[in-house]
This record gives sequence, structure tokens and C-alpha cells, in this order.
Amino acid sequence: MLAVPSPVATTLWVRRSNVTPALYWWSLPLPLAACADLYATELAGCRALVRPARALGTRAAALGMRDLAPGVGSVHDVPGLLRAVDMGGVGCAIAIFPASRSEKDLERAAQDMRHGLERQGFTMAVVAKGDGGLAHRFAFRVPGKVLLAVEELALERRFGGNLGQVEMAFLQGLGLRPGQRARLTLMLADDNAWLQGMEAGGHRRVRYLESQNGYVGRSEELGLRAAVGERMRDSWHRFPAGALALATLPVFIGAFWARNTRARRHDAAQHSGR
Repeated sequence: MLAVPSPVATTLWVRRSNVTPALYWWSLPLPLAACADLYATELAGCRALVRPARALGTRAAALGMRDLAPGVGSVHDVPGLLRAVDMGGVGCAIAIFPASRSEKDLERAAQDMRHGLERQGFTMAVVAKGDGGLAHRFAFRVPGKVLLAVEELALERRFGGNLGQVEMAFLQGLGLRPGQRARLTLMLADDNAWLQGMEAGGHRRVRYLESQNGYVGRSEELGLRAAVGERMRDSWHRFPAGALALATLPVFIGAFWARNTRARRHDAAQHSGR
């Protein structure tokens, strides 16, 4: 484990599907080559469907790709596929299926893949252009698998416990609606790691996961300065030009001030009534 003397922050995103609400898409700063190494055991024997197949160009022959449907190709060497896409900066959608899937099942999936990806029975999927300007989005059907990637980004700091249960508790605590996304920050300091985000109101920070402690769901109230800073960082990630952040900042400050004023008046009224 690499020691980190001062806090280091890594931004990642999670989005709940509005087509298949049980599915979550994760935008992670994880190269596909690293993904191939991390999931080498799981990917052994799997098959992948690629759309558009032409995106692989001359690499298709080296990977032994064959057409299963118009614009959709099938590849046996899934780790090699991920490394080729990573090395070539190829923009495509990849659906990875277990070895147990029959050829007829894959042919049907290839036909259906032309009309959408999220209802396919893949175990893992990768699409280009993730949230927050990241290169890819990942989806995993097996609970806990995405946290292996988060632990990899945390330089092997482990969350502990059963990762499937930890992930399910985290997603329940996050409480995303279908189609909604959240920006998360992975923090590293010394031998510790934690995953945090902001509540929808923008005035509470929630620490969702901690190394060795799994899901904690602990929140803290932010002061005005910290809340404004978090709001501006979130706006900058969503709209890099920053124009919207500057335009909405006075409104946010006013709403925050009004909320705190009401809370103080309520406390004073309760105190005077005693």
C-alpha cells in the first residue's frame, strides 16, 4: 500500500438507470487496461459484444472478432479487447457475458443490442463518455464488483466486510432516483480512504464508506463557506465553463442564509417558551 501523507481527492460519479432502475452506471477514472487486470479471473472465458464493430478497425482481426448482427461483433478475448480499446482510444459500447451463455443467446443479444444495452443480461458493460468528462462508464450486475475498482483507485485500501452487502447498503443510503446521478469524492490520507458526497440540499456532507469500516453513512453540517465551495465545485464538474455556477451562487447563498435564519428563530422561540 502506498502511503499518502496529505489528503488526495479523486472524483467519480454514479448514475441510476432510468430504463433498468436496479442498474447503476459508474464513471471511474480507471483505465480499461487496469480493469482487464483487476477482473482477470471474472473475465476468463467470457464473451463480449461490441457496438459499433467497425470502431475496432484493424484490431478486430487480431482479436478474432466476428459479426453476429449488423454493426455488432463478438470477441472471445475480453481482456485483450479492453486493452485494445484503451490503447486506441476507441469509442464503443461493450457488453460482457458469462461463458454459460449459448451462441443463440448471444445472437439474440446482438440483435437487441442495436436498440439498447441496459436490458441485456450482461455481467459487466462499458460505454464511452462517462459523467464529469471521464472516459468511460461501467455497469456491474454482480453486487460488490464495482467496489473492487474503487479499492483499486484507493491504492488497495480495503473497505472490509462483504463487498456485495457494503455496496447495497451504500446505494440504499445514497438514495438516487431513476435517472439521477451523484458526484462522489474518494479521499486518501495516510493509510485511510473514505468515499463521500453531498446531500441534495447542498449543506450536508455524507461519508458513505470508510476503509475497514464499510458503510457508515455519517453526515456533517457544513458552514456557509464550505457549502458554497462544494456547490461551486459540483457546478464546475457539471458545467466546465462555470457560468451557471456563478449565476446561481447568489441564489444559493440567499437560500442558505434564509434557512439558517429560520433555524435560529425556531431555536430562539423554543428557548423562550421554556
